[in-house]
Amino acid sequence: MSILTRTQVKSCTALSLPYLPMNMQFPKSILFLICICFVSFSSGCDSNSHGRDDLARLEAEILTLIGDASASDVTFCKQIAFGSKPCGGPWKYLAYSTALTDSTELIEKVERYSSWETDINEREGGVSDCAFVIPPGVELASGACKLTSN
Repeated sequence: MSILTRTQVKSCTALSLPYLPMNMQFPKSILFLICICFVSFSSGCDSNSHGRDDLARLEAEILTLIGDASASDVTFCKQIAFGSKPCGGPWKYLAYSTALTDSTELIEKVERYSSWETDINEREGGVSDCAFVIPPGVELASGACKLTSN
């Protein structure tokens, strides 16, 4: 449930209802309850609304799916853009191994994560450094896929 601000309460109590006679006053307590219900249902509390806790759970799923990114050859090593900065682009890249990771499932989860983070950024007015993150290369080091700096 949302907490009403003074402005929202004032605007709710200032409502006039056209179907009531002009000389009849609407009880403020009932009007206040109607306003609370209206704000609660119109404040984005739907089933498509995701929060930071949902992002953390999904990130944990993604990192578990990637695991240790072990591979026998560098051709199994790939990278994927991860997250969504408020001003566009990913926060970082993740290295993974196609030998152990279901690429289709990983891509679907990362796209869902980025979409949720975009929604949260828009809803919360997120800010970031807006720096472009250059896609890194990948290498095989000690039997695991790693990101390289360009």
